[in-house]
Amino acid sequence: MRTIFLEPLDVWVFRDGRPFSAGEDHHAKSVFPPSPFTVQGALRSKVLVENCGNLDKYAERDGGPACPKCGSVPECPLRQEVGTPGNPGPFRLRYVLPAHQIKGSLTTYFPLPRHVVRVKGKTSWHFLCPQQGAEVTGLPAGLRPLGVAGAEPVEHLEGWVDAPTLQTLLEGEILQGLDPTRTRGENGILVEEPRVGIGLQRGRRTAQSGQFFIVDALRLQDDWGLAISFTGLPSLPVQGFLDIGGEGRAGHYQTISDIQWPALPAEHIGRERRFLLYFVSPALFGSDTARWTWKPSFLGDQLTGTLPGAKTRVRLVAAAIGSPLRVSGWELGRGGRGGQPRPMRPTVPAGSVYFFELIDGPGEDVFSVHGQTMTDWGAEFGFGLALVGRW
Repeated sequence: MRTIFLEPLDVWVFRDGRPFSAGEDHHAKSVFPPSPFTVQGALRSKVLVENCGNLDKYAERDGGPACPKCGSVPECPLRQEVGTPGNPGPFRLRYVLPAHQIKGSLTTYFPLPRHVVRVKGKTSWHFLCPQQGAEVTGLPAGLRPLGVAGAEPVEHLEGWVDAPTLQTLLEGEILQGLDPTRTRGENGILVEEPRVGIGLQRGRRTAQSGQFFIVDALRLQDDWGLAISFTGLPSLPVQGFLDIGGEGRAGHYQTISDIQWPALPAEHIGRERRFLLYFVSPALFGSDTARWTWKPSFLGDQLTGTLPGAKTRVRLVAAAIGSPLRVSGWELGRGGRGGQPRPMRPTVPAGSVYFFELIDGPGEDVFSVHGQTMTDWGAEFGFGLALVGRW
């Protein structure tokens, strides 16, 4: 396992998953942190570009002729490290998280769990918990609604918390002094800088009528960046420059020690026979051939199933899920020269929380899920990293 800290040298542009074609839309919005697709592509591309002498032939399935740089034929050794467009090889992306470095000390931030809410207009915080005996139309059969004691309206704030704070929240303890770091704004991680452009006519390089557009660039505050953890890519230098995101904006990275992770509240889970799953990164449930959904595939029609890699049967009783985050990207080596867009896929967003009860089997089996990927697709690209908590 290797972890790097990547800092921007200028603004970054990480477009959301919506199509943005000239003449069809005028505003390209950015997201933060970037999709795992963006990060894995930047890392693998850096190793490939700096070590491959024939990029066109690299993408071909038949291996192509001998490489003019290393002379390998028919199988390039880089394929064993970087993989191919359809197979990432041994490379695995574990996480991409905002991080703040001050005087050599790095603090990594996690998305605020979606079951943590604040009373509107006040500073008091609560947990959303599954409610007994309440019937709400529109929920799938078997799911219980989430609520808090009292009649005051509550709201979830998008934000970020450090590892000690997340540890406390996953142990089932609310912090009344909670102050999540916001993504945008003067006191947040970044500020948005709209950049205005206009499409040009090919060949003539003159302005094209009706091609005015705006792109949201992201300028991170001083000492903020991304903590990125992965396995593989031994050819990637210990430190260096990395082009990432739209327009290939550069950042500088250095290798660091792995970050602090919240510990597992094992004692409470074994005694209370219930637990929650909190997603550090977006998760994908379903498939391109069927349909994408919010429900993990190990759960049946009755919302019960056996945890992957375990013998414990569980029942899903509630879920705090945000609006779907749609991810796409660009896949080199497919669809002809230059590649083609990846399919648009709706993900369960980071910070989502699933509430489970244990039906039968050893409670200790749940512990093995802590810090593992729980996703039907994209585990190798960093989707579906989950932590276990208490409710």
